[in-house]
Amino acid sequence: MGFFDDLVVNVKSAANKVGEETGKLVNTSKLKINVSELKSEIRRHTEDIGKTVVANPAMFAGNPEIAGKLAEIKAAEAKIEELKAEIAANQNRVACTNCGTENSTAASFCHNCGAKLPEPPAPPAPPVTPPAPPTTPSGE
Repeated sequence: MGFFDDLVVNVKSAANKVGEETGKLVNTSKLKINVSELKSEIRRHTEDIGKTVVANPAMFAGNPEIAGKLAEIKAAEAKIEELKAEIAANQNRVACTNCGTENSTAASFCHNCGAKLPEPPAPPAPPVTPPAPPTTPSGE
């Protein structure tokens, strides 16, 4: 019976070792989740700080680095608005200047707030091609 007793002891030992390793793995996973949650919290706080800075540019006017970044943000926001207007024009849509809702270019008033809509931009004029020069018979 010594063989079976040794076998049982070895199996129990292996099971205990597997249990310990599984416990370590579970604990490591929990720790990684905690790290990830804390990183997300830091990102949220950093984003909130950034929103505060953007919303209150006068508070940071003395800092040229922040002032430069704020100017870049304003330029990017203006470009976004230009691109959105171009997209709307391509889709025969016009944005309400009062509430921002997109409406059909055929509409005179916003279907959301009732404000008068701006006239849609005129389509670009077709390119003018100069007339071809007259051809002369060869040999003259």
